[in-house]
Amino acid sequence: MRMLQASMQMVMLASQPGIDPGLYLSRMAERHSRKDLDIPPQLYEYWLEALLQTVEEKDPEYTAEVREVWNLIMESGIQYMCSRYED
Repeated sequence: MRMLQASMQMVMLASQPGIDPGLYLSRMAERHSRKDLDIPPQLYEYWLEALLQTVEEKDPEYTAEVREVWNLIMESGIQYMCSRYED
């Protein structure tokens, strides 16, 4: 669980305006790339949907706005990860 929590914190930090996502995500992207764990970009879509469903189920203060914020933050990290898949 700690690894997931740390990864999500890095994605949140990397999603801040004006921040180069590579500052926080380059090592994670390298690990997930074709040359290491080989996690295909299309799988992130499923991972994100599972995350959003979990937030909906577990957060008593869940709203459509909460979902949108989670989606926006995670999507920015996913885009970076996917862009580095072939590296």
